[in-house]
Amino acid sequence: MTHLIYYLIGINIITFLVYGFDKLKAKAHAWRIPETTLILLAVIGGSLGALLGMYVFRHKTQHIKFKYGVPAILIIQLALFFLTSCSTKKTLTADSEIVKRERKLIGTPEEYNPHTLIIYYDKENYRDELLKAVKKYKAEIIYDYRTFNAIAIRLPEKKTVDEAIPYFQKVKGVLSVNRDRVYHLHQTQPAVR
Repeated sequence: MTHLIYYLIGINIITFLVYGFDKLKAKAHAWRIPETTLILLAVIGGSLGALLGMYVFRHKTQHIKFKYGVPAILIIQLALFFLTSCSTKKTLTADSEIVKRERKLIGTPEEYNPHTLIIYYDKENYRDELLKAVKKYKAEIIYDYRTFNAIAIRLPEKKTVDEAIPYFQKVKGVLSVNRDRVYHLHQTQPAVR
């Protein structure tokens, strides 16, 4: 996420400066930067810099594709950013209503994989700390859920889930440590009324 922020800051500064440079070239009746390049800079993340450059330098403000296109690109990029960065801090516990309702629907006692844990961690800030702890514990990462900041690990043969949970709960940045629940898809579920 940090790299993305640096990229966006950089591309917007560059785009802003390119719009200013193109305005200087226009005043001097010199060689110009192609309009497709100016639009492309907005599309690849520099839309805020393009919009600011348009109005600070009074450049391309009367061209339809710039007047309406650059703000549209910015709105789309902001919408995508907010849609992909939305997250919740809610945590499901064993006694929460959602979990109880799920247990009723499945109708089976809880079963867990005896050698696997799912560990949720705080954004990207503490990922490295968690990975060091996994390596030190001699566990193996079997899946990396990057979309919601969690990993699944397989424990070493001689370690139990009950021993591992407190160990990983103490790692800085870990939000929760959960057993890997086993679902039986072949079982029939009662009809919901």
